[in-house]
Amino acid sequence: MTKSRLIYLPFGGAGEIGMNMYVYGYGPRGREQFIVVDAGVLFPDMETAPGVDLIIPDFSWLVERKSQVEAIFITHGHLDHLGAISFLTGELDVPVYAREFSRQIALDRIEEYGGNQSWFHTVDIYPDKITAGPFEVSYVPISHSIPESSSLLIDTPDGRIIHTGDFKLDHEPVIGEPFEEELWEEICSVKILALICDSTNALTPGKGRSEASIGTNLDQLIRECEGMVIATTFASHIARIYQIAHAAELCGRNVVLLGRAMNRLVSHAIDVGILEDLPNQVSIEQARNLPRNSLLVLATGSQGEGRAATAQLSTGGSFKGLRVKQGDTVIYSSKTIPGNEVAIGKIQNRFAELGVNIIDESSGLYHVSGHPNKTDLEKLHKLVVPNLVIPMHGEYRHLKMHAEIAINAGFNAIVAPNGSMVDVLGGKLLDSENEQIGRLCIDGNDLVGFKSDTIRERLRMAHNGLVSIFLSRKSGRFNREGIIVQCSGLSSDAFEEFQKELSSMILTKLNQLTKQQLAHESTLKDILDKATRKLCLDFYNKKPVIQIAIR
Repeated sequence: MTKSRLIYLPFGGAGEIGMNMYVYGYGPRGREQFIVVDAGVLFPDMETAPGVDLIIPDFSWLVERKSQVEAIFITHGHLDHLGAISFLTGELDVPVYAREFSRQIALDRIEEYGGNQSWFHTVDIYPDKITAGPFEVSYVPISHSIPESSSLLIDTPDGRIIHTGDFKLDHEPVIGEPFEEELWEEICSVKILALICDSTNALTPGKGRSEASIGTNLDQLIRECEGMVIATTFASHIARIYQIAHAAELCGRNVVLLGRAMNRLVSHAIDVGILEDLPNQVSIEQARNLPRNSLLVLATGSQGEGRAATAQLSTGGSFKGLRVKQGDTVIYSSKTIPGNEVAIGKIQNRFAELGVNIIDESSGLYHVSGHPNKTDLEKLHKLVVPNLVIPMHGEYRHLKMHAEIAINAGFNAIVAPNGSMVDVLGGKLLDSENEQIGRLCIDGNDLVGFKSDTIRERLRMAHNGLVSIFLSRKSGRFNREGIIVQCSGLSSDAFEEFQKELSSMILTKLNQLTKQQLAHESTLKDILDKATRKLCLDFYNKKPVIQIAIR
C-alpha cells in the first residue's frame, strides 16, 4: 500500500506581493485530495501587461485534478486573496468557505464576473471545524487591516499545520478582533507540523504598531485643517475609515463617502454588524449644500487608480458636485504599494498645482501596516514552535529573510517560491515535482496567458508603435490610390514623408511580384511585411507592429 503524504504547493503569493493562492494535499502520490487557500489577483502595470484588468495564477494544474479538489478556503476579503474567486469557481465545482464579511466581498466579485453563488458558505470561528476530505479546517480570528481576517488551523491525519494568512499582532485593532495570545497558546498545545506564514514585512525591523496608535494623530491633524479635507485609504480598511470619521466628528465635520468601493464596503460592514454606523455621515446630495469647511470626504483611490474619486478630484473639475480649492487638504492614510509610485505622484502633483496641502504616510503618523515586522515574526515562531516554517506572501527577498529569521532562532525553514512542492512531513522540497505555474490576464471578457501573443503584441505596440497598411485592387490591379498607410505611436512630424516613402516602396514591390505571388495573399503579406519592417528600422529606428489588410 502506497503511503500517504502531506504536500504544500504555492500558486501565487510566494514570489510577489499579491495573487495569493496556496494548495495543500494529502494522500498517496498522484491520488492526493486537495484544498485551496485563497484565490487572489495581482494588479498589472503598463510595463508588463498594458491594458490588462487583473492578473491571476494559472490554475490549470488544479483543473486537471478537479475531481481531487475538496474545497476552497478564503482567509479574508482583500482582493489579492479573493479577487480571482469567480474564475476559480468557474472551473472547480467545490464549496467555498469564508467568514461573512469576506463572503459578501466574494459575492460582489461573482456579481461582476459571473459564477454560482450557491457554492459560498459562511463559517463560524474556532473551535468550529469544516471537514474537507482528509482535512479539518478551523478559522482562528487574527488582526489585520480588514475585519474578520483569520488564520487557518488545518488538521490532517498526520498532524496540525497553521496557515496564518495576512496578520499583525495587534491587541487594539479598533474594529475587528484583536490578537489573542491565550487562544494561540491553546491551538498550539499540540505539536505543529508547519507554520506557513506571512512575510510581507520580514525586512522591517522592530515591532509593528497598533491601529489604535494613530487615532490621536488623526484627530489633531484634521482639527488643524482648513477648507475641505479629503482622506483616502483602502476601502476595505474599515478600522481606518472609522478612525478618520471619528476624528471628523470630534471637530464638527460631516463625513461623505466618495467612490463605489468605499460605499459598498462600509455598507457591508454595517450589514454584517462589524460597524454600527459611520459617525456624522451625510449623503453626497446633502454634502453639496453644506459649507466646504464642514466636510471630510473619504475617497477611494489611495493607490493612484485613474478612475477613482481621489484622481477625479485632483483634476480641479467638479466630481459628484464637489470640487477642491486652494487651501484644502488631502490625506493619504495608506502605504504606497510598490509599482504605484508614479501614478500616485501624478495625482499629488495635480493637487499641488491647485494649492491643495498634501499629507502622506511618510511621517508614520497617519498609517500603520497590517503585517508583522521582524520582531512580530520572532514572537509568533516562539509561540507556535513549529517543526517547519514556510514563508509565504512576499517577494523572494521577503521569503528569504523570513526563513533566516526562523533559522537564526533555531527553527527549520524552507524557501518555497511559486511552483515549489514541499513534503511537509519530511521538511524538504520535492524538486522533481516542481510545477511551472504561469499567470493569466483578465483582459476585458477574456482570460489570456501572460505571455500570449495578445500581450506580446500589445507590448510591442506600446513600445514601438503600429503601422497599418490597407491595399485594395481596382480592376484586379494595385495602384497608388489603393494604398492607405496609417501609423500610431510613431513621430507625427515625419509621418507625411514616411507615408510617401512607404507607399512608393509598396507600389514598387507590387510591380515586381509575379502573378502567382500577387494571387497568394499570405505570400504577398510576408513580402510586404519584411520590406515595411526594414523601412521602419531605417526611418524611425523602431520595430513597430505591422498590420496588412488586402481586399
